Amino acid sequence: MKTVKDILKKPVAKITKEMDLDIHSKRIKFIDYVYSLVYAAIHNYDLTDTSMDNNISKSWLSKLNSNRTYIPFIELFYELLYPYIKAHDYRLYGRYMRILGIDSTFVKTFIKGSGNYKGTEVKGMKIHVPSIVYPFTVPLNASISSANVNDSSLFDNIINNIDDKILYSSILVFDLGYYNLERFSELKNRNIPFVSRIKKNAIYDIVGSISGHEIIKMKNGLTLRSVRVNINGVEYIYITNMLNLPDKYICYAYNLRWNIEEFFKAMKSYLHITHLISRSINGMIVQVFSHFIAYIIINIIKESIGINISFSEIIRGIRHGNIRYFNNKYSICLSNI
Repeated sequence: MKTVKDILKKPVAKITKEMDLDIHSKRIKFIDYVYSLVYAAIHNYDLTDTSMDNNISKSWLSKLNSNRTYIPFIELFYELLYPYIKAHDYRLYGRYMRILGIDSTFVKTFIKGSGNYKGTEVKGMKIHVPSIVYPFTVPLNASISSANVNDSSLFDNIINNIDDKILYSSILVFDLGYYNLERFSELKNRNIPFVSRIKKNAIYDIVGSISGHEIIKMKNGLTLRSVRVNINGVEYIYITNMLNLPDKYICYAYNLRWNIEEFFKAMKSYLHITHLISRSINGMIVQVFSHFIAYIIINIIKESIGINISFSEIIRGIRHGNIRYFNNKYSICLSNI
């Protein structure tokens, strides 16, 4: 798909030059390497079959994934990510318009052959992702772990890899999987706005109120604001270090965390991140960030069309050739979708 390659061309050229990526490459240039991975993700083509179609053997592609460092893929991801975020700068509307969510998802990985050579060995891993979830949804980074790693143990690493300008100008939302009183204290001390749920068995005292907001004291001495919301007869209690937002917005901000699940659905159901042909961590990171790059490219195309259309419709339009590119603009034939 020529238009995808056009989007990749400029940032890939910049990274290739800065990192001398093609100086020792005899078989495949970085642009072709990236394109084959992104193309396979967007079109839901088996990666092994795609490599064969481009005269690259599975073993050679696997060697590239294992031996060629993942760093250029992360840099390419950021080259696409930050301009995309900048294009959605809503600071004029208030400090806390941007909401970040943190969550993880389990991914089955088919690593013993694929396509015409599909085997039966199935393993899995976890992808831990911080993501902007409002006013748009886009991943900011990723950490990969084995499936049995506790989510909470990677929280600090995830936070420390988010750009400070984004982190400190956003509301951080996360579920009970990351519940930790010392963590709440650190976030409060660092002035990082956050919203989470309180555990049912949490021990705390109501110690007063500020501007009508209930203030509670946790067992470690930490004071936070609690927000009680009744939904269909069920009371939900949220905790936050923010005092300047209405209760309904606190609840709304937390519920926007669900958007990261929509991102995971896009990665699994539409981009089919279920087949990693490399057994190495390096190769897995390469393919994960290739899918992240594909996700951003699809959203760039989606927004350039200028009409309200779903992620799945854009994917379907690309795969069936209904996306048109003319005079530096995209259009879509809706009657064929």
